[in-house]
Amino acid sequence: MEGSSYNLDNDQAVQLFENGGIVLLLDVPTNTEIGLDYNSWQTGEMFKGIKMIPPGFHFIYYRHVYGKISPRTSIMHFFNESEVLIKKWDAGLEDFVDENDSETIERYKCNRRELDKYLGAYPYDNHRKWVSLTNFVSKDVLDRINPESDRVSSVAQFQSLSSTTESRKNAKDMSHGKKITKGFEKEDFMNSKLPQMNVIPGTELKFSNIPKINHVGSPSEITKYNMDQSHKIKYLLKYTSSAESLLGELQICFVCFLMGQAYEAFEQWKKLVGVLCQCVDAITEYPDLYFKFINVLHYHIKEIPEDFFVDIISKDNFLSKTLSEFFENLEVSDCPDHLKQKGLRFKNNLQKRFNLSFDCELGEFAPVVVE
Repeated sequence: MEGSSYNLDNDQAVQLFENGGIVLLLDVPTNTEIGLDYNSWQTGEMFKGIKMIPPGFHFIYYRHVYGKISPRTSIMHFFNESEVLIKKWDAGLEDFVDENDSETIERYKCNRRELDKYLGAYPYDNHRKWVSLTNFVSKDVLDRINPESDRVSSVAQFQSLSSTTESRKNAKDMSHGKKITKGFEKEDFMNSKLPQMNVIPGTELKFSNIPKINHVGSPSEITKYNMDQSHKIKYLLKYTSSAESLLGELQICFVCFLMGQAYEAFEQWKKLVGVLCQCVDAITEYPDLYFKFINVLHYHIKEIPEDFFVDIISKDNFLSKTLSEFFENLEVSDCPDHLKQKGLRFKNNLQKRFNLSFDCELGEFAPVVVE
């Protein structure tokens, strides 16, 4: 495992070693893929972890290679200054477990310098880029979203549901043409032939729930309410407590998808971006939120390969439709001029990069306000 190529003099290296965090990953099998933020490596026999980790949010991911690619598992952690995080590989579980022995933990902390030759250096080459992707992720945001299992898996963790005596009897009776219990339909019979699966509790990311709020009023009010998602932004700001916390969740979604390969995070990212873009009143009421949102979205789009971004998102009309709506809403809102100018620069940058037009031309498909 090679360290960072970032040029550090001896004094800087010593300071970063003393003040930076360390993640000890003990007993890791050789040829395991280990990643931290933007960089990943194949481990060798001497590997025991990574040093000089700057304080803040970081993303550790790994998978062991048994001649084939296994699912990626990730750990999100908010490092304090000089913190030592210790994980030990459990061959039976094929995963890391926490080192809980207090004497062992203290011994490793006291022997930081002796461990130096076994530790790879944090890749400072990409640190500024990492900060631009995660600058709103505070410890509070991480604690709110992090799964109870403390793991993010690229493959959802399911468990089968046990069948009941009644469900087995109904399935058997239906297969013989007999009358079944009320409420047990044909689709229930078909489903009874399949294993019933649920996500294992505690393994899911605890994202904000985007509400479906029914509005009572005149037809025109209901139409406007459904077209402008500002009421959902107000709910999310109240739930997450601040604009920075909401944007921090958006950043965690992106990182969990980009680095952790977790598709559920991509789905939440699309939902949040969609709600933020489909507003007029919220843009006027929360200009600071939208100024920061444009920055966040700029860095996200910058990091996704062009062909991937176009293929995955444009097929769902996400890029063209949602961003077109956003730029139109930004223009018609009563937000400050500096926000409109920032939005225009962002729009021009995207049009140049993707060779697409984001001018709204909805034509006959444009929504009609019912009077």
